[in-house]
Amino acid sequence: MTSNNTSFWQKIVDIFRRKKPPKGGRGPICLIVPQRLDDPISQTQGTEEVWSLNPVFLWNLEGGEVKKIELLEKGHNEIFWSREVPIGETSLVYDGEPLEPGSFYEWQVIANLPFLMKSISAEFKVMESQKRLPITTKLELLEKDLEKQGADAEKIALEKASYLAQQELWSDVIGEIYKVKNPSATLSREKQKIQSSDYCSPTVNPTSVNPSE
Repeated sequence: MTSNNTSFWQKIVDIFRRKKPPKGGRGPICLIVPQRLDDPISQTQGTEEVWSLNPVFLWNLEGGEVKKIELLEKGHNEIFWSREVPIGETSLVYDGEPLEPGSFYEWQVIANLPFLMKSISAEFKVMESQKRLPITTKLELLEKDLEKQGADAEKIALEKASYLAQQELWSDVIGEIYKVKNPSATLSREKQKIQSSDYCSPTVNPTSVNPSE
């Protein structure tokens, strides 16, 4: 990677040790990204923006199984995309029509705890087209250069994640990391650290769901 491996991973883990705003996704069902990540130490507000039009959704859950993930446009009650979640999975790539730049969205999961419960929703915004363009161009050039050097898919993903980390686009960093198929043992260990960090706080209960929903 272009940056020191140890410092890169430590920065990622530190980000996900930070507590969320009180509104966001707390409780036994923890929605990690995409959403805004704030730094409570420096009082710096993170961004709720994501660059990707096909983001990765990442969550954590204690003592249960997530059954379904749902996506809505912010301010609308209609669910326009949902997927059943395979048993044991803690992330899912959005595979619907590309999201709209500049639009706001909310996502939530339904889990068996053992009763069906719906999480508090998490909000995010897809970056405006004008702002996305230079990032897209940089990532495309970076990928082409690495391919010419013979880099494998994991190396390319981590270099792109490093660049996105420089932009403090943490949801997109996670996206690149979790889209790697057949990750190495090192990458698998680092992913486990992210989801085992104390990002979630069990202070708010999710709402019950009618099994017929």
